[in-house]
Amino acid sequence: MDDSFDFFENEGDTDEMVRKYERMLIFNKSVFFDVEEFDGIIDYYRFNGYSKQALEAVERAVLQHPDSFDLKLKRAFVFHENGKEIEALRILTQIQKLESTNLDIFMLKGSVYLAIKQIEQARKSFDLAIKLDSEDKINSLMTVADTFAQNGHFKIALDYYNRVLQIDPKFVETYYELASINQQLGEYEKAESYLQTFLDFEPFSVQGWYLLSMLYNITDRPKDAIDAIDYAIAIDNADITLYFVKAGLQLDMELNNEALETYNEILQIDHENPEAFVGIGEIYESLSKFDDAIEYFDMAINADNNMPEAWYGKAVVAFQIENFELALKFIAVAIDLFPTNPDYWYTQGKIALRINNENLALSSFVEASSIDPDDIDIWINYSDALVHFGKIKKAIKALEDALDFLGEDSEILINLSILNFKNNTFTAAYKYLEKAISIESSENERFFDLYPDGKNIPGIEKFIKSIKPKQ
Repeated sequence: MDDSFDFFENEGDTDEMVRKYERMLIFNKSVFFDVEEFDGIIDYYRFNGYSKQALEAVERAVLQHPDSFDLKLKRAFVFHENGKEIEALRILTQIQKLESTNLDIFMLKGSVYLAIKQIEQARKSFDLAIKLDSEDKINSLMTVADTFAQNGHFKIALDYYNRVLQIDPKFVETYYELASINQQLGEYEKAESYLQTFLDFEPFSVQGWYLLSMLYNITDRPKDAIDAIDYAIAIDNADITLYFVKAGLQLDMELNNEALETYNEILQIDHENPEAFVGIGEIYESLSKFDDAIEYFDMAINADNNMPEAWYGKAVVAFQIENFELALKFIAVAIDLFPTNPDYWYTQGKIALRINNENLALSSFVEASSIDPDDIDIWINYSDALVHFGKIKKAIKALEDALDFLGEDSEILINLSILNFKNNTFTAAYKYLEKAISIESSENERFFDLYPDGKNIPGIEKFIKSIKPKQ
């Protein structure tokens, strides 16, 4: 039921029809619209995101044309789009009695069943629709496969894509979809095979080379990933997104000079691109070329004053050169612009800690951990800050809270052990030490690295040697 093309082809006529319809509502008059006109009015509201108005329009349409099969089907479709699946099923069951061989009914019915997690019923309805499609079975199979894929049912989607190839082994789009899904399933060899076949058919597909680059990156072949993205750039050298991908891959390989060249290529296309300025600034910051870094962060801010990454970059540089007051000023701007970024709050906590601003440091770490409770570094730095301010019991409690989010993480456990030794709560200290080393044997080295005084604990070496790996 994808009638968006017809809608946009007649957009001028539809706008006039919608105005006429809305005048009818305003003046509470009765005006006749034929089925096609109502169809256009309903789609106008659907495509512009006015779901309530679409529902009202389809109800009025069915009242004026109670015998119209198309409007009844449209009504079911609108209900489905608005999450009213039971109502949609009720309508579809009714009109199925009128046209039992209409494939649109069963296609929509399959989507409705899928929305309410009745997967087998969805498959039955879709399969019946495909069976009824005598004109373009491949299109129906692709629609069903795409629908399952978009809803996360990848293995079922694979079945329908493969059925397409059984009909037409040269239906090229299918190979790309099979590659994409197999990549998401972690079947990287299959994904690469399908993608290579796709590129044999479509060697100038930017999308294909981009996906191959991502696949190579996932499978730890960074040079191949860069080569693949270079092919994509050769095909479309005006797409700056591809250059950003290339720069990211180069940075992963610590190819800083090459990444700088890539960012400068972006600036040749878009002379005031703030993201490219930030990228260059971050490279210079990593190389401790702080004046150059600040220059490029300022260029980014001049291009876009509301770019939090640039202000964050300036805060990091100021922190590195130990200008903590200035660093706090910059990080505050970044947080104002992007208050849900945990890295910004975490960095503010580290800066505040350096100037012994207890309230700001602790509140910043708390905010960072609430935004991203799965980040181990945030929890450990938060506990370190609590210890720094003489709150060791609260530090222990913070790491115990971390375990609720992270499970029995060995790094958190070893830090809990050390804090409990320092707090003279020895039963807990030994318990956490045993858990940590049983999970990861190398944690005994971390224990002594972080807590050299631990070597003076009587019997500690013997205790550690007695710990058995967790089965």
